[in-house]
Amino acid sequence: MNQKRNIFIQLSFSVLCLVGALLSYYTLEVYVKDKLGMNANIGVCNLSGSFDCGKVSGSEWGKILGQPLGAVGLFFYFSMLALVIQRVWTKFFSDKFVFSVLFFLTAAASTLSVVLFYVSKFVIGALCPLCIGLYLVNFALLILSVLGLKNSSGQKILPSLFSGIKELSDNLRSRRNRTFIECLLIILAVCLIGLWSIFVPKPMEQKYATQIESWPDPSESDFSLKLNLDGSPWGDYYLGNPKAKIQIVEFADFECPMCRFLGTKLKEWLEPYQGKYYFVFLNYPLDNACNPNIKRAFHQSACYLASTVRCAGEQGKFWEAYDYLNHLSDEKFKTNAISFRQELMMDLQGLGLDTDAIAECIESKRYKDKIQSDIGLGDSVGVTGTPTVVINGQLVKNLSKQAIDNIMAELLK
Repeated sequence: MNQKRNIFIQLSFSVLCLVGALLSYYTLEVYVKDKLGMNANIGVCNLSGSFDCGKVSGSEWGKILGQPLGAVGLFFYFSMLALVIQRVWTKFFSDKFVFSVLFFLTAAASTLSVVLFYVSKFVIGALCPLCIGLYLVNFALLILSVLGLKNSSGQKILPSLFSGIKELSDNLRSRRNRTFIECLLIILAVCLIGLWSIFVPKPMEQKYATQIESWPDPSESDFSLKLNLDGSPWGDYYLGNPKAKIQIVEFADFECPMCRFLGTKLKEWLEPYQGKYYFVFLNYPLDNACNPNIKRAFHQSACYLASTVRCAGEQGKFWEAYDYLNHLSDEKFKTNAISFRQELMMDLQGLGLDTDAIAECIESKRYKDKIQSDIGLGDSVGVTGTPTVVINGQLVKNLSKQAIDNIMAELLK
């Protein structure tokens, strides 16, 4: 019975190690994308400003001994998996010894998880769902280690560990040659895993730095979205040369933290290509007050802000309002709606806007149809989250300065 239970525990432990390794890989992806300026949450807005994997992985707490947490996680989980596999395969180490070692490793990982959760929540000010998944895996592994230790030995943890070490010593004396080779192979496997986890960010970084879609040649056909650039209040506001062959369209929600991040970066990224493109901003608020795709309360100021920027356009200040809204801090959205809107109007007054006219315009909802038209256009090209950038009719994946540079170079050949 104990043997069957041990097999079940070892199998469950192995599966959780693989889950931990997978989550570590995705965490490493977040780190690499953040390093390249490709914030990992771009393309799908965060559930709230409190969840931001890019902010966590890019902080000073995102590394251990100079290595990204994701790479350390890969080494950690695969090393434990190797230890479990050797127990099943060679039966060199006893169950007591294996589970004692796993207990100390998972206890250390669980302690670190508690510390990192505290740091993320109260120091960095953001949580990463991937990291939370890893914390839960660590706690589950700790429980399995305790169960395995209890199942393989009636002793307490420390005596079990000392007993396991004694068994290892006895094995070394009785099976010298074979034991030495087995130990050497296990050590070699762990070292190889360690080297792989250290170097895996490099090819991943290269992959994302060079990744580019096959973009249609604008000289062959018009792949651009059909927009209204007539300069009317119900038209589409643009920057750049409307006769240029490259059309860049951003679908965004001003309450989305990643949209605001992108809004502060796009002009900088596009600076080298002046005169060779035109840029259009379209509203895609993730708010059920005006977006029929949103079925629950979410980003409850987004439709209000979408109307605000359109109403500022009536006074010739669309892009000034766009820049201002992109620089709003996450803290602004934590106040109640009345305080938020009062503060917003005071700030808009500082931009030289007639706030009474803005308030009347928003209250009239006269741009609701235009905002819903923007949403419908976004849906037609496959927008599923914000921010989304579309260049000459194609969605940009893995959005970053490098991706923009690659695409522009391709289109300007």
